[in-house]
Amino acid sequence: MSKRSPRRARGAGPAFPSESDPRSKKMHAAAFEALSLALASADDARLDDARLMEVVPNPDDAHLLAVISAPADACESVREALSEARAYLRREIATEVNRKRAPELGFVVLATVDADAITKTEDEVR
Repeated sequence: MSKRSPRRARGAGPAFPSESDPRSKKMHAAAFEALSLALASADDARLDDARLMEVVPNPDDAHLLAVISAPADACESVREALSEARAYLRREIATEVNRKRAPELGFVVLATVDADAITKTEDEVR
């Protein structure tokens, strides 16, 4: 009796998209560009200092995670603004990404460190 590997559903792709998959790379690049432009043109002043760092699948291409950097004192307001703008940002991605359904969006906001503040702190310590 031979051992058989478990059967996969017909047409099912890999559980996690490969970094080398050209379709995934193209979709992530289009999503990155669409989000970058949408953030830059947003009317919400809370998003002025927000910068898109990366767009990654979370856990697959149907869900995208946008990694955003913002000044430490503005992180909470940026999170709120992104939450309020989620539908708009998803529509912007849908116009650029050729898919049956636009991917769901999640956000991670990372605090950036002000280089001038570090220099001032170092000078104070000396």
